[in-house]
Amino acid sequence: RLEEEVALMTKVGNDLEGTNVVKDASPIMHIFATDRDQIFNTGTYFAVLDESRNLVLGLADMKICDTMDGDWITSHEEHIKKADIIVCDTNVQKSAIEKLQNIKDRKIILIGVSVAKTAHIPDQLKNIYLAILNKDEATAFHNVINLNLKAYVISLRKKVWIDV
Repeated sequence: RLEEEVALMTKVGNDLEGTNVVKDASPIMHIFATDRDQIFNTGTYFAVLDESRNLVLGLADMKICDTMDGDWITSHEEHIKKADIIVCDTNVQKSAIEKLQNIKDRKIILIGVSVAKTAHIPDQLKNIYLAILNKDEATAFHNVINLNLKAYVISLRKKVWIDV
């Protein structure tokens, strides 16, 4: 830990996984902005890998993420305005990221989670201080075929290439 005050803003279901997220996170971060959803389960992802650690099968229940939209961001805007830096992944809806972009004087670090969810990245990178995407996510986002890189990091003002 870097002795920083951290708050978790997410949605969890009214289920064991949600209870565990809250229980495990609460000793190391504030959880006041964590909402319990009475309809959807906590988002889960299960992966089966082969001996080479390549994905063989992936199963996900991420329906709760569909409710993490611009209106949800609005409901927490007062908390968000207190943050120096906002870290957000692409599980949230595009409207949520766009709403974050409109909060004045906030730096956003955006983390890709899948090629499919790069569609959630807004076309304009306003207030995106840093985006961390793997090669496939960066390729999908930029609509460029076969970029020769190991990791692609996008900054609001420049592109930075990092060997991982």
